Amino acid sequence: MEESLTTGIYCIENVINKKRYIGYSNNIEKRCNQHLSALRKKKHLNSYLQKAYNKYGENSFEILILYVLEENISQECLGEKERFYIKHYKSNERNFGYNLNLGGKGGMLGWHQTNENKKKLSERMTGENNPNYNGKSITEESKEKTRKKVLGKERMSQSSSLQGKIRNNNCEYFGVTKRVGKTVIRWESNIQFKRKQYYLGRFENKEAAAKEYDMQALYFYGDDARINFPQLIDEYKEKQGHKYTLSNGRKGK
Repeated sequence: MEESLTTGIYCIENVINKKRYIGYSNNIEKRCNQHLSALRKKKHLNSYLQKAYNKYGENSFEILILYVLEENISQECLGEKERFYIKHYKSNERNFGYNLNLGGKGGMLGWHQTNENKKKLSERMTGENNPNYNGKSITEESKEKTRKKVLGKERMSQSSSLQGKIRNNNCEYFGVTKRVGKTVIRWESNIQFKRKQYYLGRFENKEAAAKEYDMQALYFYGDDARINFPQLIDEYKEKQGHKYTLSNGRKGK
């Protein structure tokens, strides 16, 4: 026989001080069992509810169903009902209940983890509890390699989200890539804009490619542009008689 699921609003009430924890679920029975399991293991993420459970004991709490809804009810409607009951019983206030926020859709806005919860989460992801744990300790040499690798990426990453400059290992200029052919070396210039990369052309030397990048960057980003030769900015602005479009390559005058 298929087990019936109860959809609605539930309440975990402390019968001694009448404080409540209110929540909603499409399967109240399963959700309440999850709460009890976490409380018994002293791993519940709601530190206020966990402390009360530890202090008063499981027999001091009872589970009540406040409101039953249709099984196909929307999550938005469930959230609104939860918000209504939390406000009604003031269960988000420490003198009246154990809820950490107002519940409902967006109920976590403006709420921050307590230091105690942060510590619990950290402990749950440390050592053998971490899903990436393989039983091996990380050597100092490995840590140093990882540190240098991360630092290298940080130096190459863009400090501005507005301008997607490209820093390459084979060139010291932003937006310039070295292309080695069988008989000749060419330098390509590219720029990123609005999460897309645009090809600006090939050049005889890297300085010319870098200057082309600077011109394009000034056109796209204006005063926010970060360029390779800031000392030439006045010269660039004087030469900006041509126009660019957001397509691969440059459109001339």
